[in-house]
Order: sequence, then C-alpha cells, then structure tokens
Amino acid sequence: MRKPYSGELKKQFSEMVLGLGLPFEKFKGKSEYLFPSVYPHVYRVDEKLWLFILLYINPKGYQSFTVQFGWSLFGRFPEVTEGQFITDQAVKRERFKEPEFMQRISIFCGPDTWWFLEGTQEDALHGHMDFQRQDIASEEAKKAVSKALSEVKKALDDKLIPYLKEFLEWSKQEQSKV
Repeated sequence: MRKPYSGELKKQFSEMVLGLGLPFEKFKGKSEYLFPSVYPHVYRVDEKLWLFILLYINPKGYQSFTVQFGWSLFGRFPEVTEGQFITDQAVKRERFKEPEFMQRISIFCGPDTWWFLEGTQEDALHGHMDFQRQDIASEEAKKAVSKALSEVKKALDDKLIPYLKEFLEWSKQEQSKV
C-alpha cells in the first residue's frame, strides 16, 4: 500500500477503534501468528481473556484493507490460522466456545469484504488494477481513508461491538459455572 494511504489508514483506524466504547489499546506484543501487514488493537478483559480488532492491509500491493476480530482465552494473540474460520458465512454464537478465534468482519457485511482506496474488488479480481506509483496528495489519502472507514465503523458499531459484548456476557456466565 502506498505510504500516504497506509499512514493515514493506520492513524484513522486506531482513532476509530480507541473510540468504540470498549477499552481497546494498540497491541505491542509479538506472535508468530502476527504478520507485518496486520495492525492489532487489544482489550485485555482480564489476565486471560483478550479481545482483538485488527487492521489487515492487503499484502498483494492493492490499495485495500480488511478488518478482523477475535479473542484468546490464553492471554495472548490468537494462535489460529487465518483460514480456520473464514468459511463461516454467518455469525455463529457456537464460536463463543472456541478458546481462540479470528474472523474477518465480512461475516457481518456480506461476502469476503475488502475496502479499496483505489479501484474496486471487481477490478482486482479481473486484474484491472493500475499499479502506477503516482504521488497521492495527503488530503486525497485522508478523504479516501475516511470514506472507507465510515463503512467499517458502521459495521463495528452496529454488528461487531454488540457481538463482542454478547461474547463477554456469555464468557462471564461460563466462568460463574466453574
């Protein structure tokens, strides 16, 4: 991803996640499951239960990104492969029983959703992307990122945060049974 886009995207994404109403913070840990194009935020509910929201910048050079979420009951970044739960086509509450989980927010938005700052997902699928490295003005980058993140924020506010709160409630009930 071009630097003006990536810098603005990381900045605005972080501001958005920090303002979601749950105490997320930038994750500064290490994990072999954490790839260079992933920028995670964590909410450490307690010593063991950690929730994650991740910005995943497309590593293939497209000017696009997606967002993932997950959790770990082991006080670490989830050690699951990206594709392990990606076949889910709908939100499944039975995933609450998974000790570690990672999924794209596309399960709330429709088919595997990537937000493009230039071009479209259709262009990328058919190889019609223009990879010229022309300069991007910072205002243009800011505008493209803001537009894309406004769609993401709606999915987070309307779908993901209620889902995570439901998971937290379920988790409390499960702990009280022990």
